[in-house]
Amino acid sequence: FRVYNRWGQMVYSGTGNGAGWDGRFGGRPQEAATYVWYAEGVDYLNNKIKQKGTVILIR
Repeated sequence: FRVYNRWGQMVYSGTGNGAGWDGRFGGRPQEAATYVWYAEGVDYLNNKIKQKGTVILIR
């Protein structure tokens, strides 16, 4: 699971179940804006799954 800001800078990268972004980068709260996320994994049949989307961070 990865999250990028509007300039393409990765602000979060996590692996495993329960991975999530708390809206911080380098310990500092990020500005209210739209961010892009990408998630990759495998299903129970070992098929690769890739999803992407946007999230709006509101402060």
